Amino acid sequence: MRELQQYFSEQHTINNLDLTGIVLENYDFSGKTFYLCNIAKAFFTNVNFKGARMDLAFFDFSTFVNCNFQDSNLTNTVFAGATITSCDFSGSELNRNNFVGIMARVSTFSSSDLYSSRFINSNLINIEFIDCNLKRVNFKRSSLQNTNFRSSNTEEAYFDGEL
Repeated sequence: MRELQQYFSEQHTINNLDLTGIVLENYDFSGKTFYLCNIAKAFFTNVNFKGARMDLAFFDFSTFVNCNFQDSNLTNTVFAGATITSCDFSGSELNRNNFVGIMARVSTFSSSDLYSSRFINSNLINIEFIDCNLKRVNFKRSSLQNTNFRSSNTEEAYFDGEL
């Protein structure tokens, strides 16, 4: 694990790395760039991704608890089947991401651009999407419990029913 810590501290860009099933707690990836990384079925607790950039990063079926993604830029990143609890994605560029089938609780995406992202068949409980760009975001077949869309452009998002 120390070798991995040293690698992360020395690298600004993390390319084509497979960390499937890794468990990370109290790591700081702020400002790092991830490209073509497979980090599926991983567990992240108190991990800081603030200002990180990700393209084609795969976090399928991973668990995130109390993680900070503020001001990050995530494109074509996959969180399908992930569990997200008490995480902050505010002020981020989250374009064309896959959040299909996630379970998210007590988290915020406020002031973020989620253009063309997908939350199909997801469970969103106590989630904030305040002042977000939701153009072409798909929420079909999702359970939205106490989800706040105040000041967001929901008329250009896809829902099964009324908000």
